[in-house]
Amino acid sequence: MPWAALAMMLGGVLWIPYGVFEMLAPFGTAAVYRADLGYEVITYASLYLVYGAPGAAALGLTAFGLGAITTRPGGLSTAGRVLAYAILAASVLSGIGLAIGLAPLFLAPIGFGTPVLGLAAVLAGAGRGQAWDAIRTLLLAVGLLGLAALPLRPLVYAAGIIPPVAGAAIIGLFGLSCVALGWAARRER
Repeated sequence: MPWAALAMMLGGVLWIPYGVFEMLAPFGTAAVYRADLGYEVITYASLYLVYGAPGAAALGLTAFGLGAITTRPGGLSTAGRVLAYAILAASVLSGIGLAIGLAPLFLAPIGFGTPVLGLAAVLAGAGRGQAWDAIRTLLLAVGLLGLAALPLRPLVYAAGIIPPVAGAAIIGLFGLSCVALGWAARRER
């Protein structure tokens, strides 16, 4: 599974710039929310592509990595593996939404896929047996940080409870935990 570990690490690295782009928009605004439509409308297409590409790729790579890393005995349950590979398919939809400039099709798979990926990681960590090891700890860390992504956008944008810098940090920590999981899986092999 060296490819799975590499995919997990590369996906983890890509979550970091995606978190910065998503939460901080360092190069300016690429989309605005239109209340009359009920979704974001892209205002600067090339910038939106730059901001979104790391997220769609990160979702797909980490979903593939999680599904493949945890395939061996003591890994992910069948339900968890199905969840991981369903998120891999959702990342393709996210990439299509990004490519055609349809913000809801890009954002929905990432917004719902990241917490589902977190759930799959928690299932993998919980089903890893009695021994408490680094892989199990990292699976649970990836899972909990992934689950934290579900309320993140509303807490940052709608409620204003979490500052955008903290939101970027949470996404970055999720990415770093994915890198650590990939590294540990690579070393375990």
